[in-house]
Amino acid sequence: MSALRYTFNQWTKRQLARRYLAEERALYALSQEAYWQYVIDRFAEVYDYARTTVPYYREEKYPRLDFSKIQTRADLYSALGDLPVLQKATVKANNEAFLAPKKWWRADHTTSGTSGSPLRIRSSLVEKSRLYAIKHAWYGHVGARPFPRMLLLSGGFVPKPGQIGEVVPGLGHLRISIYDLIPENRQRISELMERVRPEVISGYASAVHLLAQVFAGEPYAGRDGCVAITTAEVLQPDWRPAIENNLARTLRNYYSSQEGAIGAFELTPNVLSLHPHMGIMEVLDQSGRPSADGSGACVQTGLLRQSMPLIRYAIRDHVEGFTHAVRPETGVSWPSILGVGGRSEDLVRTRSGARVGYLAFHSTKQLPDLVEAQIVQRDYEVFDVHLVVTDTADRPATERHIRGQMEERLKTPLTLHFHYPDFIPRGANDKFKAVVVDFSDDATTVPAAKSNQPR
Repeated sequence: MSALRYTFNQWTKRQLARRYLAEERALYALSQEAYWQYVIDRFAEVYDYARTTVPYYREEKYPRLDFSKIQTRADLYSALGDLPVLQKATVKANNEAFLAPKKWWRADHTTSGTSGSPLRIRSSLVEKSRLYAIKHAWYGHVGARPFPRMLLLSGGFVPKPGQIGEVVPGLGHLRISIYDLIPENRQRISELMERVRPEVISGYASAVHLLAQVFAGEPYAGRDGCVAITTAEVLQPDWRPAIENNLARTLRNYYSSQEGAIGAFELTPNVLSLHPHMGIMEVLDQSGRPSADGSGACVQTGLLRQSMPLIRYAIRDHVEGFTHAVRPETGVSWPSILGVGGRSEDLVRTRSGARVGYLAFHSTKQLPDLVEAQIVQRDYEVFDVHLVVTDTADRPATERHIRGQMEERLKTPLTLHFHYPDFIPRGANDKFKAVVVDFSDDATTVPAAKSNQPR
């Protein structure tokens, strides 16, 4: 995305988000009773809209719920339990039927495809702005301020030749490519950061950790003025101290899902609190019943987005430590979880020592005839690229696009072997890996917790 377009998008969302910021801040003070009343009211609005307006729910004849009788958390979970669990395969096979009618203020984008083929997601400007307000209210709650100066570590941003980053006009944010986070660039990165003095450093968990490693042995001079925000991948236990020692005075993590539109935010280390505006979580055991110990399969009902409502959506993540009980250390009355295990994606290795994630997503996301893709690294510059495509796909153009995107990001000529299977095999427990590193240089695997910051 160009700097001017990025500035316009961010500025527009920021101006709208200011209208909602006070409301989002107030949610941190909710009592348990008020929390669940807020969630019930949001669910009533989303559910009634879905069953009367969204094609899938109309065609499947989802029942009318009498919300006058849903007054407590127990009532809500009882009502949810009478509805079918929505499987990911069903949503993929009927993607269009889950989209609310297209309006000028609604736009579409695709998910990262960490479970195979990407989904088309619809969201409105108001929904995006609400999410913007939710995130910035959280920044204010964890030690930054709403609408701070930010360092954004991006896989989608491609700097101009000879550069590794840019200051975004009109916003003062700094964007740096995740493919340039190597010790050799330490001086250039440090100079850019000193110029901007970011208050929040945000990016994939692996990218923020890579930046912390760039400053190993000589912490970033502005460390005490920074809060690090990580998402998109499971935060490995040894990454937090490295980030807090070298890069930021504190680190906070969050888990989200683009398609389910749920959000869980760290208010205190290692505990993710479920935001009342973003979704309802159920954790089910192997028999499909509520898990007795809070560990099991995650089922989500989104509350933020009417443009593509998903009700009781089986996201196929495994949750640990789910509880409705108040954890006093969080300072809120929200439900919480202790961890999420998603699908796994290897970090591509480069000769410079960089480890980069989400290479398949950023190299293939603009290809409409692509069903799913997997990149297998055989050596530093050698990859097998497995593509499942439609009959109408222009294979030479597809290969040129992928080659250009990969070489632009990895900054070196590559040997790519393209293959066109009918299906990309899954691993244990039906796990899909978009990127596999398969050579003997001690590759690093990072479980991904479903990036899903709506874009």
